[in-house]
Amino acid sequence: MDLFLPVIQGTLLNTQLGRNHTNRISKFNVQYIMKDQLNRPIFSRNFRKLRSVTNDAVGEECDTTKKNVNTLAKRRLANQVGQLEEEREALRRQLSVLDINLRQAKQAKRELNQDPKGSNGDLDMGFLRESAGLYFEPEGPGLPRNILLTAAQSLWREGGGLLQALLPFLQKEEMEPEKRTLLARLQKLELSNAAIWERERSREEVYAPWFIKIPYLALCYTLDFVFDGRPIPRFWFLETVARTPYFSYNVMLYIYEVVGWWRRSSDLRKVHFAEEWNEYHHLLIMESMGGDRGWADRFLGYHSAVLYFLALLFLWLISPTTAYNFSELIEAHAVDTYAQFLDQNEDLLKTLPPPAAALQYYESTDMYLFDEFQTSRVSKSRRPTIGNLYDVFLNIREDEGEHVKTMEACQDQNSFARNPSTVALATAMLAAIVTLPSLLSNVASKSGVELIVDGSLDIEALIDLILTVIVL
Repeated sequence: MDLFLPVIQGTLLNTQLGRNHTNRISKFNVQYIMKDQLNRPIFSRNFRKLRSVTNDAVGEECDTTKKNVNTLAKRRLANQVGQLEEEREALRRQLSVLDINLRQAKQAKRELNQDPKGSNGDLDMGFLRESAGLYFEPEGPGLPRNILLTAAQSLWREGGGLLQALLPFLQKEEMEPEKRTLLARLQKLELSNAAIWERERSREEVYAPWFIKIPYLALCYTLDFVFDGRPIPRFWFLETVARTPYFSYNVMLYIYEVVGWWRRSSDLRKVHFAEEWNEYHHLLIMESMGGDRGWADRFLGYHSAVLYFLALLFLWLISPTTAYNFSELIEAHAVDTYAQFLDQNEDLLKTLPPPAAALQYYESTDMYLFDEFQTSRVSKSRRPTIGNLYDVFLNIREDEGEHVKTMEACQDQNSFARNPSTVALATAMLAAIVTLPSLLSNVASKSGVELIVDGSLDIEALIDLILTVIVL
């Protein structure tokens, strides 16, 4: 058996080698046949068509899958957004209820403890309060009468005020003793003009071109002179004028919109209205402290506001950035003024009650407009608490600081008025245009050159004269 083993192994090896060879031949034949079929036109066209159909089917399947995924994602996001909005509204309703309860609790505390708000009553010594009224008063009609009756009433009221100002013995003292005491204490409030300017020099300067800085300084020094030693009438005048710019800006934005010139700044109208509403309550606060009791102060304030309104309309037409820059200067000066007033009168202000207008505005349950004008703050991040007159003026100062930031943000930093080099060049050109005629006339008279020949300008002589001036 051992003798036949090598023979059997050899036979099996040959058989295996034959099979491998046959397989290699079969694979070669198949590959050759496939290549031959692919080279044929009909088969090649059918193969490409099959591949195209397959790719289209796969692409459609992928698109369908993507659409399904996007649809599911949108539905989930929509559900999440809806749930978050519902939660937000629920929290807002809870916050409103808490605000109302807080206001009621504060009122009850004032009545029980008889603190400065409850013991002395609200400050209410405004001249216009009796005839013009206040919007939050429950009594009285909500609309004015026609212009003839309203104007006649105002004329009668102001005419009587003028007579009392000219003839002091005609003044009737109808104020209650309690309010007379409060007015006497308010008249002890002080304000140093020199300290205000020192504050302004110590802080960072608000940039403004000279043609804006000059009227600003003239206005401030006029206020220092007219209202020296009378801070409350000064504040009333300032707030009467301070609300004017925002109304004028809204008027110009509306005109630009209605004629189809510009609508990209429409959201500013909402901010400017909130700013005007804020300044209006500042005005009501100063009025309640007797700031409008002087006839001359009212006359100056009313007419200054109208002139200021017209001037800002014209300035806004020339350059909105320049108009906003002027308002930024005024508001920055107001911050310094109120800050100095707080420092000089802190002890006395903390013993005086707040006006009803301050409570109505700063502790209202509807603070939408209060949040709207504070563009640099997160909404609802500031909620004032009013305990006395010091808190009122503290919040007024904070309001003016927010106005400064808003007016700065409204300006176009690429405007010519914000570039000192451009302003300097324009100033030099303007100065040259103004002074050149007189300079040429003087040089011509000294050199004996006749610029006017037979009633017409001698161009050659003018050019020679200009070259002479340049060389000199």
